[in-house]
Amino acid sequence: MLSFAIVLTSIFTLLCLIIGKASLASATLILGLFVLFTLYWQWLPVSVFIIYLVLAVLLNNHYLRQRYLSRPLQALFVRRKKNWLPPQLPHSEGWLERKIITGLIQWHHLHAQPAPRINAQEQAFLDGPTHQLCQLINSEPCQGGINEACWRYLNQRGFFALSQPYHLGGHAFSCYGINKIIQKVASVNSEIAETVALHNSLGSASFLQHCAPREAQSIWLRAICKGRKQALFSVEPATLVQQMTPLQGELTIDKHPIPSPVMPDLLILPVRLTAKGEEHYLLIETEHCKQLSFTCQNQLGSFSIAAYPFALSDLICPETVKPWYCRAQAWLKLNLSALQAAQMKQALISTHSTTDAPLTTPDTTKQPRSDRLVGLLLRVSSFDACIAMTCSATDNGENPILIADLLTNEIDHTRSRYVLPLSSQYFEYLYTCHPYLLTEYQSCQEPDQLEHFDQQVISHLGFTLNQLLIVFTHKLFARYSYKACDQFYFRLIERYSHILAVLGEDLLFSSPHPVSRDKQQGRLLRLLSLIYVMTALLRSHQHTTIKYSALDKVINEIEALLQNIAGNMKGSLIGRLFCWLCLPSRPLYLPESDQNYQLISQEIAQQKINFQHLCGDINRAQPTSPSSD
Repeated sequence: MLSFAIVLTSIFTLLCLIIGKASLASATLILGLFVLFTLYWQWLPVSVFIIYLVLAVLLNNHYLRQRYLSRPLQALFVRRKKNWLPPQLPHSEGWLERKIITGLIQWHHLHAQPAPRINAQEQAFLDGPTHQLCQLINSEPCQGGINEACWRYLNQRGFFALSQPYHLGGHAFSCYGINKIIQKVASVNSEIAETVALHNSLGSASFLQHCAPREAQSIWLRAICKGRKQALFSVEPATLVQQMTPLQGELTIDKHPIPSPVMPDLLILPVRLTAKGEEHYLLIETEHCKQLSFTCQNQLGSFSIAAYPFALSDLICPETVKPWYCRAQAWLKLNLSALQAAQMKQALISTHSTTDAPLTTPDTTKQPRSDRLVGLLLRVSSFDACIAMTCSATDNGENPILIADLLTNEIDHTRSRYVLPLSSQYFEYLYTCHPYLLTEYQSCQEPDQLEHFDQQVISHLGFTLNQLLIVFTHKLFARYSYKACDQFYFRLIERYSHILAVLGEDLLFSSPHPVSRDKQQGRLLRLLSLIYVMTALLRSHQHTTIKYSALDKVINEIEALLQNIAGNMKGSLIGRLFCWLCLPSRPLYLPESDQNYQLISQEIAQQKINFQHLCGDINRAQPTSPSSD
């Protein structure tokens, strides 16, 4: 009986060392001293000490560990990585998503960056040129396109160079400021706002600044930012050109549509030399292109080019464009999120203005409208908090590629008519945020990198064991009493983050079937996005009743998603064992929805300041283009 108790104590000591993230040498030394102590008092047989010595030598001896442990694990990685999607994005260190995926998020991570603010220049631009643009749109409505007066005003006032630096003639506005400008324009005309969003992400000024040769930059960049010239970066599918000689090609385009009612001074067109070739980019000065013809009907322009010769050396190669294009897609997602935010806020204002009776009235005819108003307010609160946190991160230098996906995943779950670029796969988050996976993946490319792989795989094993033990410990205490405070919700975020970390390890080594893998990727990406929404709400400075009610709504979605994940994993014996050990058998917290609904209904009925805070950045005028909520 004493020996059994000592074995249990030894296991408990080892588990504590793993959870405490002790190094391999430290854990071996501490456990060895404990085993020697028990051997001295003859509490355990000598055979236990011999087994411990064998394991200690195997794990701590460099040569033996590589031969008998790391080499088989490397072979396992080589087999498994054939089922993984290879990394595509440029390497980055990750931001808050790294802390969430690894379960290492802490309280100060939520408040490490200041809340985004509109500076004086941005506020002056909102009150001046942006407000005047809204008045111009209302006085001259645009139907089926952008009229010439609006287009020239956009170009001359620098709406197409909001993010460009001062020395180039731009405004150097922050991501948050640009988002607010687009929201205000979108509340009047969504088509013009979408054009502003495109030009400030996949725009000609940004392309020239990051990808064009210096000669082209010196001629065009400042003139375009200042509004003296106009340029168009085409995002249409690449045009196949005819290669006449090894040094020269010929371009022919028939009726290429453009959103501009006037012909730009510079065209930036994607072209391909072969059917399966990569996209190159060609700069064409329209003033000197006699082969070009332009037509404009109903405020929509199109151009044609007949047999335009050019030198192949003038093409901008894909290697130059790819890094910029990847980040520009992320900026496009951030900018287009403003259109959906304005759409949701308009629906909220419209619903609130038509509710002429208190929301707490017993009249059953008013109850459906009350439900809709509460749902809209909670959704707008969550989305506005996510926009603020994401823009604040990008303004402080964080890589926007992955966190823009986390924001726009919320758009994918709303009734939005705006088409966004495709989101990154969850494997990209693992490669970016996992502390060891990308290095292990690269080490498996060459067999002679066993030593480098060995250094990572031991740490990876310790990391995985640490996450499993934490999740299993949390499972024993799966239910928590509710406390209306930020710390309570943050504790739930920690629990969900550890579960996400374990599910990420399962994705790497679970079923290799592509359909099952892709569906699980989608579930984990949605779980990550919902945890991201929770962190954004906790960071926000909204009224506590609305903030906590919105958090409760997100928690309900997470609990339903975890049940869906568990239901899809229980098809196999290993999956059932995994769910029994790791996934909560019952919800961590079930919000009291009826009580919260009464509180938030009273809050909406009594305090209109919530609407002023959330919807004060959009124009209250009726939009000229239709939009749905």
